[in-house]
Amino acid sequence: MPALDWEDLGEFLNVGEFATTAQLWRDGALLRSFPVLFDEPSADAALGDYRHDTTLPTIATSEANVQGATKGDEIRLGARAFDVMASPEVQGDGWSRLRIAPQMGGGGR
Repeated sequence: MPALDWEDLGEFLNVGEFATTAQLWRDGALLRSFPVLFDEPSADAALGDYRHDTTLPTIATSEANVQGATKGDEIRLGARAFDVMASPEVQGDGWSRLRIAPQMGGGGR
């Protein structure tokens, strides 16, 4: 496999390689499907000098994929359903991160 181009989001958002498909839902209607990197930490995440204890999952994808997503929307990853906890966190490099939380009975771990 050739070296990855860190500037090319498509290489990381390839469902055949690293990504999985997410669906964004609002009020029972599917808005769109798109590739994401799903991260479900189990404990402490260190971010530079900032230390944050979390067990909430996140998805990372291109800014365009989650543009307009808001708190209260729903993300579905296969059979698992998650609530969107806040508007997307734009990273400034083409990536955006979305904090999500498992829905009750949504097929958690």
